[in-house]
Amino acid sequence: MNTKSPILYRDIEKFFYEILGRHEFLNMQSDFTLMDTKSKGYLFLPDSFNKLIHTNVVKRMSRILQTGTKIYKYPSMLHTRLEHSKGTYHRTLELMYTLYSNPKIHNLINEKGYQKYVIAELIRALLHDIGHGPFSHTLETVCSLPKGFHEDIGFRLIQEYPELKDALNNIYPGLPEIYKETIDRNFLGLNMIFEGQVDLDRGDFLPRDSFFANRNYHENSIIVSELFGNVSIEKIVLEDGKTELAPVFAANQITNLDSFFKNRFTNYRDLYHDPECSSYDYIFKAFANRLIKSSEDSRLKDFLINNIGKKPEEVDLTEYVSFDDVEYLKGIIEVYTTTQDPILKKLALMSLPPRDRIEEFYYGLLISEEQVYENGNRAYTTESDEEFIAYLTHLPDSKKEYQESCILLNKPSKKDIEEVTSKLRKILDISTDNLESIGLISWEDRDISYKAIPGKEVYVKDKTGKIYEYSKHPERKTPIFDETTYGFCLLTPLLEANGYSLEQINLAKSVVQSYNKKKDKVVEELE
Repeated sequence: MNTKSPILYRDIEKFFYEILGRHEFLNMQSDFTLMDTKSKGYLFLPDSFNKLIHTNVVKRMSRILQTGTKIYKYPSMLHTRLEHSKGTYHRTLELMYTLYSNPKIHNLINEKGYQKYVIAELIRALLHDIGHGPFSHTLETVCSLPKGFHEDIGFRLIQEYPELKDALNNIYPGLPEIYKETIDRNFLGLNMIFEGQVDLDRGDFLPRDSFFANRNYHENSIIVSELFGNVSIEKIVLEDGKTELAPVFAANQITNLDSFFKNRFTNYRDLYHDPECSSYDYIFKAFANRLIKSSEDSRLKDFLINNIGKKPEEVDLTEYVSFDDVEYLKGIIEVYTTTQDPILKKLALMSLPPRDRIEEFYYGLLISEEQVYENGNRAYTTESDEEFIAYLTHLPDSKKEYQESCILLNKPSKKDIEEVTSKLRKILDISTDNLESIGLISWEDRDISYKAIPGKEVYVKDKTGKIYEYSKHPERKTPIFDETTYGFCLLTPLLEANGYSLEQINLAKSVVQSYNKKKDKVVEELE
């Protein structure tokens, strides 16, 4: 196997024959965000893997947006968790193919019968996001879920969900158990490349999200492809003198690592933590809190009650996977059309996509390769889906309600938020410290480009072959970035819900708006 050459269909076919121990039809799909990989924009799925993707629990990811509510601001962010998961799988496939071409690793796998672990690593990549709920990380904010919640739900699905277990056992007998064993034994030290800071998950979403956000995609795509094409498994000596296997990047990759960390950092700071995008998380949360406290019944209310503040082991998996972005929005529409609570109705409308994003939702979530596959190259939507889209187009525009009812402080510093909050406290005579409950919502997101966390370090060689932890590498040129993004919004429906008059609400809005005008004037003078 020549790892410097493009990977061809017959190469992958041979690889899977050796790993699976049988011939399988190899499905071939195109993905333009993989153009800089060795397969030049194609990904390969053995028939048993393809059947796994077409289980309901995996297909569900085709109806969950990769970046959640970011599409409310950025219309091009219409890619899904399933697209990202398949991309992560393919990058893992290319890595495993490259490692397998190393004679030592090739012999180890074949002599020890470790093919099962190679299969498990591919499944690990393909299913790494299967535990995400509707709108991905937004649900974690709404339901106050602990860090790592979706990973734990995903693990439970693999171990417990009958449809998924059957599909996995069809690939390799006992695969759900082998999956756990592979992680527990840290096969070839690969846990670091699945859960580290330069891992295959980030290796796909950095270029993929950059493509859909129109942010230096090509640079990020090349960086990632070169990084994972130049990694080896080495024995690392830890500070306590013990040794372990770990992925190590070649000496010629230090510049790519610098760029990877810098570009990922700017995506988090400017895109994922964009204050307007973050504000939608709190609108969703305010809607959910109001709905739960209401006396009205709905399927969405039951779902929220059953998941808010819950531990992963307490969740009803069948109910959990019955919700995706589309079903969640249908639940919001049901509340909007039936509620007698004007505050809840307003928050429901604000939680729906703006009218000028409906087409993106249609093509992003309701039309997928999997749906085309099942219906002879003809995409389809259900009658319920069509009614959902039609209803969205006839509702008042949520964007207008958002602009009137969610007043953002423009690029605030911590001091700005403190000053505005102090003024609002005074004019509204606020005594409570629970400001979020009355509509004064502030947040902060700290972004660090690289952390030397034990067990998640990144290792790279120098020109002599000596191995360094990335932050200590003598040729590292990019600094470690550490910045905090602050956000603040005035959510006026919550002020209304707390008994404030229209005059008081307008006064509060004017405080934030005048502060923004003052800041804009200062910026103009500086320019």
